[in-house]
Amino acid sequence: MISHINRENIKKVIENYDKILERDPENTTILNNKGTALVNLREYQEAIKYFDKVLKIEPNNARCMAQ
Repeated sequence: MISHINRENIKKVIENYDKILERDPENTTILNNKGTALVNLREYQEAIKYFDKVLKIEPNNARCMAQ
């Protein structure tokens, strides 16, 4: 279970990822990291959207496929 503090930290990290994605929307590392952060928040459907974006850009992205 994620503590309230960790949950807030993850949300801040996601905000930073969003800022990067505004400038570089096809950054697969950040897209993958955001998906992973969303999984940690148990926001699975939203996470899948980001993993799908990675795979559209890089169909053979092994890191994303491991998720």
